[in-house]
This record gives sequence, C-alpha cells and structure tokens, in this order.
Amino acid sequence: MNRYSLASIFLGIGISAAFMIKGFSHSLLGLLLIVSGIVSFVWHYWDKYNWFRFLIQESDFDSENIITFSEENLKIQGKHSNGEINWSGIKDLVLAKYGLFLVLSKGISIYIPKGALSEDMLQVQELYKKAKLQSETD
Repeated sequence: MNRYSLASIFLGIGISAAFMIKGFSHSLLGLLLIVSGIVSFVWHYWDKYNWFRFLIQESDFDSENIITFSEENLKIQGKHSNGEINWSGIKDLVLAKYGLFLVLSKGISIYIPKGALSEDMLQVQELYKKAKLQSETD
C-alpha cells in the first residue's frame, strides 16, 4: 500500500516538474497524483491506528489465557476455549519489539505480548526452529 502511495507522489512530482520545464504553470494530472498519494498514505496509517485502538478497547483483560510451549506443540487454556496447535500448523514466528506473532496462515496470527510469556521469546523461537527442522527431516 505504501509503495503505491509513494510511487503516486513521486510520479506526480515528476509529471509536475516536466510540465514546469515545458513552460506550463501546473499539471492537473501531477497534482492529482500527488494528492491521491498523500491521501492514500495518510489513510493507511489512520486505518492502522484505528484498528489497534479497537483491539485495545475490545480486549478481554479480565480473562487469562495460558499458552504452554513444548517441543511438540503449544497448548492454549483459557476462560472461553482450550486447544492445541502443533508446530507444523504455525507458518512463521515473528519476533516484535514488545512480543511475538505466531503466524497461522496469511492474515491470521496470534500476538503474544512479551510480558505474558513465562519463557524468553528467544526460547520460544528456538522451540519453533527445532520443530521446523524436525519436520523437514521426517
């Protein structure tokens, strides 16, 4: 999304500059591209901000979910559900500044804040890597 916004802005600047060099005072197309790029860029971050704000407001802070990591899987126990996910069901593990993401599939992930982990984030990452290596050798 941001690539298209930036491309639109730079293309608009380029078209406007080319028209100015040719002697025209302005280019409507260049101005339109610049404005659409800026609006798209701002809209992206505004939408992201609102999404995070919504997640924080709708969080269920009074319930506790316990995720236990082992070499075979991770088990989830909570107020509303219990479950088990094998490491093979996790497509990627992404470390973030304040936690980690367990990516289940494109667009679906579980975010675990650093403070909620009983283990170190790097230990969880090592369990994930070990399980992935094990599944590749099987």
